[in-house]
Amino acid sequence: MHTQRIFIYEHISGGGFNNREIPLSLFSEGFGMLRTIIEDFKALDFEVKTMLDYRILKMSNLLNCDYIMEVKRGMTIIQEFKSLIKDCQYVFIIAPEFSKVLYKFTKVAEDMGKTLLSMNSSPILLGSSKFQTYNFFKNSGILTPKTFYIKNFNYKISMEDLRKSYHLIHSPAILKPEDGVGAESVYLIRNERDLENIISKEKQYLDGNRDYVLQEYINGTDLSASIIKQENQLIILSINSQKIKLIKNKINYLGGMTPAENSDHIKKEIIELTENLDLTKFKGYFGIDFIRMADGKIYLIEINPRLTTSYLGVRNVSKANPMLLLVYPDANPDEIIDSSYKYCSEYYHMKLKYNGVDDPLELWGDIFNSIHEIITPPLPLNLKFQENKIFTCFVSIKGKNIKQIQKRKRSLLHQLKKLNFQLYSQG
Repeated sequence: MHTQRIFIYEHISGGGFNNREIPLSLFSEGFGMLRTIIEDFKALDFEVKTMLDYRILKMSNLLNCDYIMEVKRGMTIIQEFKSLIKDCQYVFIIAPEFSKVLYKFTKVAEDMGKTLLSMNSSPILLGSSKFQTYNFFKNSGILTPKTFYIKNFNYKISMEDLRKSYHLIHSPAILKPEDGVGAESVYLIRNERDLENIISKEKQYLDGNRDYVLQEYINGTDLSASIIKQENQLIILSINSQKIKLIKNKINYLGGMTPAENSDHIKKEIIELTENLDLTKFKGYFGIDFIRMADGKIYLIEINPRLTTSYLGVRNVSKANPMLLLVYPDANPDEIIDSSYKYCSEYYHMKLKYNGVDDPLELWGDIFNSIHEIITPPLPLNLKFQENKIFTCFVSIKGKNIKQIQKRKRSLLHQLKKLNFQLYSQG
């Protein structure tokens, strides 16, 4: 029998930052997604290949992979990617939208005739642009926050355009990179004082190499839908709640919960909304971020044209492997999605303080033998964290209810204490 071979590429841990410092929070989520998606394809008898940054090669023993290539400093990542996917029929790409990274890798795989199980390139161009997505929703008659484009000219953001756009919104506003990912560099501007603070500290807040959007702030519950789009069928795997925290005026993503409260009703509402969207070019796995107001109104915010962190929750609450729906279009969604919600799952960033004397990185084996919920191990990726003995990891917990999850969280911290770790902060 011919073995199906897939190349899985995750940009943050897979060498995409091989010539600069790895962004810590993006790495925690990225490696977690890589690890779980490899497990799910291995469970479907795929032979799996991937790449791993030279600084985290020690973590290769945590990946249930048939072949891992070390990406060294100075390597041209896209050339290595081209070479490695040659003998693979299938490709699955997890990468950020900024600088068209996700689009470029996806287009290479398409041009080489590979079967993409992640999203195809056309919708990636749409989802990678916050302003195009706004127009897509607006032109489809969907509620979406009023949005203005703030373009950079000669590597400088126009403060005049920023002020003008804020005054047109007449309400609190969200400022974020036009091609941003997650909660990266997202700021809440509540009033004129916040606006002038950002303008006066422009270099601290804004990257002159990027364009931005200013978006009307919608007060409600932050949610997302995890979706698989087959040729003629759209399948909502789950509705997820997102835990967002405001620190000063910066918005931070701490994690999420699957399923969200009142999921059945919300799922029906999202299905009705997607019927107004032209998703004919969509094929693969994607997500939609939205906000549900107290009066029930739903505002669609963004399209995530890729696997997102919420997949860690999706797989925990599913009856069977969700990847079956990507590999086998005839698979019955009812046999995979658990509409009775027997389980729920919480997933989140966790920072730990290490009080021991040994090298904590040598404890990886102990941690993973005893605590399988830690998807990405405690790891310092910059000197500041190492000097302070503060490490970051990503956790995914499954339980029959919230009470059971809370109990498991307490037990997890007790186990970590035995390894000389204590909770520094969650999120």
